[in-house]
Amino acid sequence: MASSVIYVKLRVYRLNPRKQAEQRQAWRSCAFYHSFLIVALPALIFAGSLRLFAFIAFTPALVRTFWGMFAPESKVNLTRAGILEIAYSLVFLVCAALGFRQA
Repeated sequence: MASSVIYVKLRVYRLNPRKQAEQRQAWRSCAFYHSFLIVALPALIFAGSLRLFAFIAFTPALVRTFWGMFAPESKVNLTRAGILEIAYSLVFLVCAALGFRQA
């Protein structure tokens, strides 16, 4: 998921105070991408092009991202972040598969 890459990049840049320009760019990219998802997914559901389960598939990643964007900075444990991103991807896979199975 592109969401994972954008989010982890933001978290890593936020920890380096010397990379202010990269931090701002990563924050804007993360905010834009995830805000687009929040607008586009319901629009696709309303248009009948997407099932509700597909939106539910994105929910854990969206919650994680917006929580992480506005939460205080903390140390990044890359192993833990990687495991959590795998878990989010598995939830996404199961929910997306269920959503397309009903189609």
